[in-house]
Amino acid sequence: MQSPLLSPAEFAADAILEERTPVHEMIRLGIVGCGYVTALSHLPASLLTPQVAVTALADLDLSRAQEVAQHYHIPVATADYGELLGQVDGVIVAVPHNHHAAVALDFLQQGIPVLVEKPMAMSTAECQQMIDVAAAKQVALAVGQVRRFYDSSQLVKRLLETRFLGDVERFEAQEAVLFDNFNASPFTLQPPAGGVLFDTGPHVLDALHWWLGDFAQVAYWDDAIAGVEANCRLEVTTTNGVPGVIELSRTRRLANESRIWCEQGVITISAANAYGVTIESAHFAGPISAAHVVDADQARQITPFFARQLQNFAAAIQGQAPLLAPGAEGMRAIATMQRCKAAKQPMATPKWAEIPEQVIACLP
Repeated sequence: MQSPLLSPAEFAADAILEERTPVHEMIRLGIVGCGYVTALSHLPASLLTPQVAVTALADLDLSRAQEVAQHYHIPVATADYGELLGQVDGVIVAVPHNHHAAVALDFLQQGIPVLVEKPMAMSTAECQQMIDVAAAKQVALAVGQVRRFYDSSQLVKRLLETRFLGDVERFEAQEAVLFDNFNASPFTLQPPAGGVLFDTGPHVLDALHWWLGDFAQVAYWDDAIAGVEANCRLEVTTTNGVPGVIELSRTRRLANESRIWCEQGVITISAANAYGVTIESAHFAGPISAAHVVDADQARQITPFFARQLQNFAAAIQGQAPLLAPGAEGMRAIATMQRCKAAKQPMATPKWAEIPEQVIACLP
């Protein structure tokens, strides 16, 4: 089943397009891969980014590329991403994980700036090759760690840097995205693209690295037997000696939040709220936010943060600002995941009663 598109009622694309700057004055942007994240995040974000105009789409499924192009008034749709060379000033790579490096390198080697979706690549060797080529060609290489642009993530960064609650003592992170539609992203169930560690893991690990630094010690368990992992657990210690536990799942219901215990209180960061965090301490208790959020549905709206990410990429292309998530930063999560796979231990198999019915129904 093809991934859905935003309807005009959900996102007034035509109205926004009428207010755009002429295309010849903007960065011509191509997108390779027309799946879920492109249709529901990158393209709506492009309409909120005055510096860019998406002028070409590529997808192996030509009918899919044509459908998305027609919906967003994009002039070029092709099944061969090589046709974008010479037609674009920058590109977003949003293909299955195991093809990120190869596609990104094809553009970088031609001197075209790249924003590659997370995970940056499948190994640190691939990451380093991408970084080296981008440096040699003197072009931007950004990684789609969009959560760095969340108000909530940036609030945590400032709270920790200013030691608002004192030193960090420990942390936990739990995140689960259940497979209620297996056909939306079939590649996530195939070994070459990785399981939950390489899908959800880059978001969680990148945030933790950004806030707390690298991990000196990593212990890892997952439930992969003949395929990819649906559940995994990490027990880590940062280079500053702070212990933490990370749990990721595609089959269990978890808290979907990160908690950081400090000397004088606790910071809770919900995966469902990109705008603020909750603090518990003797001196202050309650939510703090960088913007007024009306309800839970608004708190989950992340298109504005994809727009911030794209604006940062455009500014870097124009030499006006540094990247918030450059290749060297994107490689940190990959290095941790690579260490996990090297140190893998088997996880205890959950009882069938703990697995959602829609997951069991999809098993062979």
